[in-house]
Amino acid sequence: MKKSILIILALAVTLISIDADAKVKKKRQRRQPRYEAVEGAPRGDDAVVVDSAGVFLSPDILPKFRGGTQALVKFIGDNLVYPEQAERAGIEGQVLVDFVVEKNGRVGRIKLRRSVHRWLDNEAMRVAAILPPFIPALVDGKPVACWYSMPINFKLDDPEDTGATQ
Repeated sequence: MKKSILIILALAVTLISIDADAKVKKKRQRRQPRYEAVEGAPRGDDAVVVDSAGVFLSPDILPKFRGGTQALVKFIGDNLVYPEQAERAGIEGQVLVDFVVEKNGRVGRIKLRRSVHRWLDNEAMRVAAILPPFIPALVDGKPVACWYSMPINFKLDDPEDTGATQ
């Protein structure tokens, strides 16, 4: 069976709480009190939110992969290997990996937000761990640590769509 990896990086979903309206942010803050507005930051849609470890959820400027989204997709495509056991078992799905882009741009504190199967989860986390440094997020023009979410879709080719004739 020919295998392929479809990688979808939806930048609209790259950070927790990004592009959420003020109501959603307020609800999240009530449900998850470990997040709080930065002292002195404006309230409402422009609020800068950090978690209890001081990692930003909604910085002024988001972290960026050097070379942009296409370069990130290429890096993942070049380095992601579909696990053989998962391929044989026909396991597919989307793994969502969260990590912190630190002040220096390095990736750290990698964790799984959405699991499919341990074989796919481990591969997605392995690739996240080898990501080169990002351009860090900024708040007031200064680099800050920021959460980043990266969805990775594992999809096997349909044998009927391979173009092979029988």
